[in-house]
Amino acid sequence: MAVIALTLSETKEYISSTDPAHPDNDNKDGTPTMFLLGTMPSRLNAMLKDNSTKFLVGSESENITADFSPHYAAFDRVRLGVRGWKNYQDASGSEVEFKTESISINGYKYKAITGEVMDRLPISLIQELSMALETFNTPAAEDLKISGE
Repeated sequence: MAVIALTLSETKEYISSTDPAHPDNDNKDGTPTMFLLGTMPSRLNAMLKDNSTKFLVGSESENITADFSPHYAAFDRVRLGVRGWKNYQDASGSEVEFKTESISINGYKYKAITGEVMDRLPISLIQELSMALETFNTPAAEDLKISGE
């Protein structure tokens, strides 16, 4: 079997480990929120990884500045990688509408969750969803093996 190419239309359903209605929760309460994780193009994945860490060297200074932005990188990964959700509600029980907008990054167009909607996701959930997207978008070792090995 050869190396397997990404299927960019592939998605995976994900339930937060902190969801009180998670199927593994003994005291399951209600219907869980289901997030739809999407496969991300390699170009976008590379940009997100590079944007989380930057090293700047000033011409007039001997100091090297390192900028680590893991939270903002997680925010961007979720904004660009989550394709939808079911049963995501506010405190009053109203559904939070999943809204996207078209954005351009380095000349390529992507659908992204609107900033208004992203602002309603708790940062702890954004971090968890970002890690789930990272895992989902990392090929399994057996998918990367070369034929005949």
